[in-house]
Amino acid sequence: MTERRRDPRSFIGNYQERRRLAALERQQSARSKAIDSRRRLDDLSLITDLPLREEEEDIEGRLATVAASSEDLQDHSDIQMSPSSSSSLKAQDSPTAGQYLGQQQRKELWHHWASQLMNPEWLIEIPTDLATEWYVLPRPEGQRCTVLASKGRTISRLRNGILFENFQSGLPYGSRETYGEGGGQSNYSLLDCIYHAATETYYIIDMMIWRGRELYDCTTEFRFFWMHSKLEEEPANLLATTHRKQCVPLPAYPATPSGIQAAYSDPVTFIRDGLYFIHRRTQYSPGQTPLALTWKDAASSRFFIDTDAKGVVHPEQQVVLQYAHVPSRGVCTADEPAIPLGTMPEQFVEKVGAKLKPGRLLKFTLGSGGVEFSSPIKIDNTEQQQQQQQQQEMHPVGADLKFIGVANQRRGRADTLSKILFQMMARRQPIRIDMLKTAASDSESRGLVGVEGQEGESIGIVGRDNLNADDNRMND
Repeated sequence: MTERRRDPRSFIGNYQERRRLAALERQQSARSKAIDSRRRLDDLSLITDLPLREEEEDIEGRLATVAASSEDLQDHSDIQMSPSSSSSLKAQDSPTAGQYLGQQQRKELWHHWASQLMNPEWLIEIPTDLATEWYVLPRPEGQRCTVLASKGRTISRLRNGILFENFQSGLPYGSRETYGEGGGQSNYSLLDCIYHAATETYYIIDMMIWRGRELYDCTTEFRFFWMHSKLEEEPANLLATTHRKQCVPLPAYPATPSGIQAAYSDPVTFIRDGLYFIHRRTQYSPGQTPLALTWKDAASSRFFIDTDAKGVVHPEQQVVLQYAHVPSRGVCTADEPAIPLGTMPEQFVEKVGAKLKPGRLLKFTLGSGGVEFSSPIKIDNTEQQQQQQQQQEMHPVGADLKFIGVANQRRGRADTLSKILFQMMARRQPIRIDMLKTAASDSESRGLVGVEGQEGESIGIVGRDNLNADDNRMND
């Protein structure tokens, strides 16, 4: 008899919603985190003065290997492909003696850049304020990258920090033609992009720094206004035929029913890989956040349910977790902080010995029991006690795991809890596009949409009244 599988939404509760509210409250302290991150970026700005040939040659083989791994095909913003243009550097870029980056320096560099992106969670609960507080963007299929334009060249790095491409672009300071367009030697622009190989285009998701002006502390509403208005001032440079790589902003819509439908089905110049939602009031905070969400279905993505390297759906859901440490023998997600979902048998740990180091990536199948959440304590049914019960935090306490082997270590990171839960839903009870639009309609009926302009219209400039606080802060 086949075991009935529970709908994951029946036991997750409002886990992600609570974390979104907490994330908004933490934003002020997160501001110091962003400042520290920028300071480290300034400290490492000398990297744009160093030739990158050695790093490219050292990494190229690794990237090709990782691109072929089946694990990375499941979330292909993680695919580490061999860069197409890194070998095109001219002879004058060749380093002189003593200019090569050492292996330890490269590792520190990769680690630094791996921490620069704001990483979305997977949408496992539809926000109750979807239409009034969120934007939605079509998400291209491709490589998630940081793109740094500085001192006459543009450098893109993959999500794991490894160099992807070194090229000339039309971004300010990103080519020999645009270098020196005002500002000092330390000026640069830093963007959050997805590289779509079929069109050789970097689609801009977000903007952290523009011409040396930092946007980390600004709300999404302001960053999108700034991004679209400033990029509109650079059309000749960005689309110049002399630059093989283009940098194009993605259209952003209010997450109303018509805005969601537009992001989902309007014609685009790339292969879609689902939708990207981001909260209007969130700052750009590097690291994982529930204030940015990824969603997809079978109609909007070729990678809706996990497959192997040949595109065949796994008969059982597979997850990758990282080994914690010897005393606990736990296996954890890549969340911040990590979430333990199981414990390796003591006999197995003893047998493997020193090879099983902390951080080692291990592969499991997820059984019909899925992920187990703690249940709120049952209490009397008074109104006050009901409120207390609703405030009790359900949290993951384990999972129905079966060990199947060591994962490809080159993928660099384990799965997050939201990805595991999203894949559970995809196989059992997925969140459908009509459910998103219905939730947006309900949200819309409860309050006015906070963006000026027509519903479903792509956002270039948002209401100016909402921008004054951020504008003043940037001028401090």
